[in-house]
Amino acid sequence: MASRSLVALVSSAYTRGSQKPLTFYVLTIKHGTEEWTLEKRFSDFDVLHAQLKKRCVSLPALPGKTVFRSTSPEFVESRRRGLDAYLQSLIQQRDALASQELADFLELGKHAPSLPSASSKAPVQVGDIPDTGLAVTDFTYLPHHGIIFVALADMSPTSRMDSYLTNIQMPWEKNNTATPSIVAIGGFACYAQTRNTWQFDKLWTQKLPQQAFTLSWDETTQLLAVGQDKGKVNVHRVPVARNFLGHEELWELDGHTARVMGLAIDPYQNRLFSISRDKHFRAYDISADPPVCLIDIHVSAHPLYSLLLDSQNQRAVIGAENGFLYIYDLVSFPPRHLLTLNGHTGPIRSLYLDPKTNYLFSGSFDSTVRVWTLGKQGKERLARDVAKYAHGKRKIRAVCYCPSSRELLSGTENGQVTIWDSRSGQAEYVLQAHAGPVTKMVWMDGDRRLITASKDKCLKIWDFPRVDGSTRSSSADFVIEEGNFGSFANDVSASNGDTSPASTALQRSNTENRQVNFNAPLEEKSTDLAGWWS
Repeated sequence: MASRSLVALVSSAYTRGSQKPLTFYVLTIKHGTEEWTLEKRFSDFDVLHAQLKKRCVSLPALPGKTVFRSTSPEFVESRRRGLDAYLQSLIQQRDALASQELADFLELGKHAPSLPSASSKAPVQVGDIPDTGLAVTDFTYLPHHGIIFVALADMSPTSRMDSYLTNIQMPWEKNNTATPSIVAIGGFACYAQTRNTWQFDKLWTQKLPQQAFTLSWDETTQLLAVGQDKGKVNVHRVPVARNFLGHEELWELDGHTARVMGLAIDPYQNRLFSISRDKHFRAYDISADPPVCLIDIHVSAHPLYSLLLDSQNQRAVIGAENGFLYIYDLVSFPPRHLLTLNGHTGPIRSLYLDPKTNYLFSGSFDSTVRVWTLGKQGKERLARDVAKYAHGKRKIRAVCYCPSSRELLSGTENGQVTIWDSRSGQAEYVLQAHAGPVTKMVWMDGDRRLITASKDKCLKIWDFPRVDGSTRSSSADFVIEEGNFGSFANDVSASNGDTSPASTALQRSNTENRQVNFNAPLEEKSTDLAGWWS
């Protein structure tokens, strides 16, 4: 690895000047046969640290500032040792070493041209939808058709209040039979990909009098469901045969009483599932006209934030504000509660399932991403943390997994996408993808391409660098070994059974001396994991 061949030391320090003495720290840097020295002030380290704080997941501690300047030999030597430890720790961090800021600080481009540059590791933007008019809160990409559906919301409180007042119909206007014109507070839109490019043209937009926060598309039924802020769900038919030109509203469902946070259409059962901040999980029979609400489950005492439909195993995973995951069996009806997983300490905003391995990734506002193994129904077990942000300052809003390179991607509140090596738990690179919170990501593994959406009213498409040794079979074992992982959560537990979803009969995990083979058959994984919970 490049960082292992790079050595950087704060080898000495000296003070010069009599009236206003200044202290300089001498850096000795080696890479291969090249060796060079640089002189830096403490203020240079301080500026570098401030720059890297905006980019890196975590940083080593920088020696503190002092109220009064001191040039005593004892103080200078103590600070030199602190800066040396700081610098040596810094060059072991992959995300720091991949940054242009550290490369410029150490003058790597000038003295070590053979060292991979920061730009060689950076994803390249190859396309975008530059201005959707409103914040993008969710999207679905249809690769075989080159179509993107986006959910839109006005995130400005002042603008929303003005629009709400404008949209109020006065008594004398209610008798007007003409369709009222509304100011959009939310909506959804359809974009078509331009041939052989990653640019998109808008086909149509549907305005809504409320913010739209989630959507779900199903090609079998050609239905597009959109969840709104006040609990409404709009269902439209978008005909594929007409090349997605136009849409027809079929139903407006009023079951929820608070913001709809997740939707999923199951075409095989003719059901539409929804979750909301009203703490309820609902299922509608969409073969009926209008749809009939089949179940309404009060899942938790806390608002619900995310929904994932595992169609292959016929189960639903629901993330809540309290950091709990609730898993339901959809084979039986009404759905039967299988398990509650407890590991996060903040709202779970994003869920991603790798269908090949049945590993579930959850991203939370507690600044962590966790990996859970979902074995046979009733035997779901927590695996371990994949990655963790430092200081709890960056809320994770989106997460996805790259099977061929074994990388994890997390999108955060500050518009960054962090690329993690899931085997070591280290951040490899931090991409400043957007100017606002990242709300959704879609990864295309074969092309190593990522689509990101944000509240900054943009979608962007990124090409990632090819992985070294890309001829390796994507079915190679993905092994997480003890001691080679980011961090384990000693406070993580799981509760089993079909009793109350809020069950507190939690079993403590024993996380010592074990490894997980991510490509082992499901039966083998279930057997291996059984001993974890003894």
